[in-house]
Order: sequence, then C-alpha cells, then structure tokens
Amino acid sequence: MLSKVNILTKRSTSVHPKTQVFPSPLMGEGMKAGNDLEARMDMAVASMMGALAFQKGLGTVHSLAHQLSSEADVPHGVANAILIPHVMRFNLSHAVEELAQIARALGENIHSLTLSEAAERSCSAVARLSQEIGLPQRLREVGVQEQQIPRMAENAMHDWCHPFNPRPCSVSDMLELYRVAY
Repeated sequence: MLSKVNILTKRSTSVHPKTQVFPSPLMGEGMKAGNDLEARMDMAVASMMGALAFQKGLGTVHSLAHQLSSEADVPHGVANAILIPHVMRFNLSHAVEELAQIARALGENIHSLTLSEAAERSCSAVARLSQEIGLPQRLREVGVQEQQIPRMAENAMHDWCHPFNPRPCSVSDMLELYRVAY
C-alpha cells in the first residue's frame, strides 16, 4: 500500500523515476474501487513499482513490522500500515524534502505551505488513506499486548532494515514508536 515511502532510505538508487514517488491514482482508486479493473491494474503496477523500490533498503517501519508479524501474528502489510505514519513523523527532521514529495504525490495542496508543513501533511495524508480503506489504526486493535512492546523494540534493533532509515534509531526510539502506535 505505502511502499512509495521507500524513498526515505539512506541508499538512493533509481531503476525508474516512479520508484521514487508515484501518484495517488495508482494507489487509492484501486483500493476504493475493487470492481474497477483499470483501477486494480493501476494498483498492481504501483505494487510492482514498490517492489522495485525495495532495492533501496526498507527502514525502521519494516524493522518494527517484522517483530509485530513474528511476535504478535499481525500481517506484515497491516503492521506497516499502522506504523508508517508514525515512522514518517519520526523521520521528519531527516527527510523533509522526500516527505513533501509524498504529500504532493498523494494530491495534497501544499502550494502555500512551507517545506516542513508539506512534509507533515504527508504523514496525515498517509494516515487518512489507511483509515479510508478500513485498515486498523492502532496496534491494540490487532491484538498487540502492551507487555510485548519492550521485547519487540529490542528485537527490532537486531533487524537488518533499520540501518537504512534516514534517521538513526535507538531502542528507546523503537519503544516510543510502538507506544505512539499503540
């Protein structure tokens, strides 16, 4: 769903310009119009472009999501959808331009906003899209127990994805990201 934020990694290689940020019609309409074959094809293409973006590394959101899948049986995509707005906010100070691009790609009106305001708008837009398509918004909604969080935060630090995050993470950062999403 939200693989377009793979532009938020330390490694930057681009196979195709659309592996950077792709426009919202490729995403949202396919999720909202399940019977629209053209919208579903656009979504499949967007998914493929997201997979191409994996070459850049996946960042903290995936390190956190991997633990949710293995420790709490949360499907990986659902875990990512819940966490990604929070990790985007965590990364604001280190990826303001990239996050502003995401806001623009999602159709947000950012013309009169500062770069920082546009970046923050992307976090809200991603959270809103997730809510609009009916995904859970909180870890507690998918059965995560608060007592699982410290162990998952520690394990997330051993995951191979977080070193590619634009902003370095500590165990306390991982704990806080889980708590904010709880």
